[in-house]
Amino acid sequence: MKCKVCGAGLELEQKYCPYCGAKNDLAVQHQKDMEQFTGAFNETRKEVEKSSGKMAGIAVRAVILAVLVIAAFVIGHYANDAWSIRYDIDKQAAVANASAHIEKIEAYLEDGDYIAFASYMEGTRAASTMSSGPFEKYHNLYYIARRYKSAVEWTEHMVFPGKYGSVSNYAGYGVDNILSYYSGAYDSDLYLYQAEDEEVLQSYIEDMTSKLEGILVAYYGLTKEEAESLSELSENKRRVLLYNALEAKYPEVDAEAVSAAESNAAAEQEASAGTRNAEGAESEGLEADF
Repeated sequence: MKCKVCGAGLELEQKYCPYCGAKNDLAVQHQKDMEQFTGAFNETRKEVEKSSGKMAGIAVRAVILAVLVIAAFVIGHYANDAWSIRYDIDKQAAVANASAHIEKIEAYLEDGDYIAFASYMEGTRAASTMSSGPFEKYHNLYYIARRYKSAVEWTEHMVFPGKYGSVSNYAGYGVDNILSYYSGAYDSDLYLYQAEDEEVLQSYIEDMTSKLEGILVAYYGLTKEEAESLSELSENKRRVLLYNALEAKYPEVDAEAVSAAESNAAAEQEASAGTRNAEGAESEGLEADF
């Protein structure tokens, strides 16, 4: 499973994400289920032991042992699958209450609160039913809004070092999540589901980008023009621009990360120039043949 905030891998037993500290709701529920099932197992054992007080012999003790083993297997198996069963139940409930959920979702979108929208889609399990049905029309919007949400949250981690550590610890995560948003919103060919409206989707993307550009100017040190240019740049050039601005604004940002970003951008530019030269040479060769 993955952390709903930063996307890091999680074990079912981990109550909190070891990377960003977010609460793992499934782990909390799993612990409650385990306590419930452990209690049920202990009750079964007590009943068997109580009944066995009236009987004796090796055969009786073997029966008792068999009952306990079976009870432990059944309870343990159910405990391990409890979170997935609850997950499926929540998905069914999301579809059953679709009208009420959609009313709430549309209110968040009307207010331009994309973080609340993404969180609501996750919390109600509506996001898990988007391949078809009443929430299909939010499919691409949710995935882009989720990236927007992560970009904003990691920026919060970065700019409040007293609460989350230091700027240098989280600058890389901030940049990566900003890049992830732009990649999803501008570099990917979005497959539109039948219920999705491309014009509506693009209007929401433009609004999210506008909000994110304000964050980039305020907290990353980009100029308004630089922020507006990100949608048209390659990923490596975006990375260079972000790291250079961060290094100027926050001296503690890792200079090696800036250097690595610049090297990648230079390599990309060199590869692009090589491709253009090869295409030019091939074109000249064709002209010579004629």
